[in-house]
Amino acid sequence: MSSPRTASPRTSLRCLLAALPLLPFAAACGTAHPVVPAVATARPAAGEVVLPVNAYLPTTAEVFTTGNARAVLIDRCMRGFGFSFPRPAATLRHLSIQDNGVYGNKRRYGVADATSAARYGYHLPSTVERAEDPGGRTVPERPRDPDFALALNGSEQVGEVNGRELPPGGCVAEARRALAEAGSDTGSFSYARRAADIKADSFTRSLRDPRVTGVIRKWAACMRAEGYRAVSPVTDRPRFDLDKPLVSRQEIEMAMTDAGCKQRTGLVRIWAGVESSYQNEHIAADIDELNRALTEHRSRMAAAARLLAAP
Repeated sequence: MSSPRTASPRTSLRCLLAALPLLPFAAACGTAHPVVPAVATARPAAGEVVLPVNAYLPTTAEVFTTGNARAVLIDRCMRGFGFSFPRPAATLRHLSIQDNGVYGNKRRYGVADATSAARYGYHLPSTVERAEDPGGRTVPERPRDPDFALALNGSEQVGEVNGRELPPGGCVAEARRALAEAGSDTGSFSYARRAADIKADSFTRSLRDPRVTGVIRKWAACMRAEGYRAVSPVTDRPRFDLDKPLVSRQEIEMAMTDAGCKQRTGLVRIWAGVESSYQNEHIAADIDELNRALTEHRSRMAAAARLLAAP
């Protein structure tokens, strides 16, 4: 028989997180140096879930801020080739949060917010609101000059534009490298991918989990009782044309029934709990790498703030 081993901080943390699947902020148990996972603190959008790994991922607004800073760097590079590059229109930030939520989870389990369903049905709000304001441009037009595209994205065949040598990958890649160098000690954001992988993996695993498949069956039965044939809130093909801005009364009625059935069956609560338990397992195992990713993220946001504050 092997002799007993003292639990490591990582093992102890894993045992505690397994016992508290919805509390990712719990400290490791029985250790002198507890490892405390980060907590997502921004207020979510209506109907949106917050998952443990969101503490290590940028919010929708932060993605916009980083994109804005990258646009500043692209513009600086493009001006060397005789072009300019616009920043994203400010309305894109608002519309992106409306569509995706603060953490990008607004429709992770389909339409779940009754208020949004009553106005937009299954449509993304941006699809409808752009049509309501046809004069409001949200995406700046870009020149169609082929040299503009070359300067922007680079080329393996063309080495220069307007007499100036192209950087590898064009100005887009140059801006990405510059932002990394400005916001990371290593000159790259090498740890950030792990959090995104955890978020994707937990969703895939949850689709096979009997707790989730069971509550989906209850949701489908609720929908059938209301006269709708439905199998899954995330894989069913929409029966409405979501590319057109018109939201029909039939679509709104179905979306509201959908959201109501999710509420009555507890689908969102149960599904989010299952995903949280899977994510907490990963967080406990990969806490060091995730903390490095969080440090890199904070460095990136500070670098973006400096770029946007510069004259």
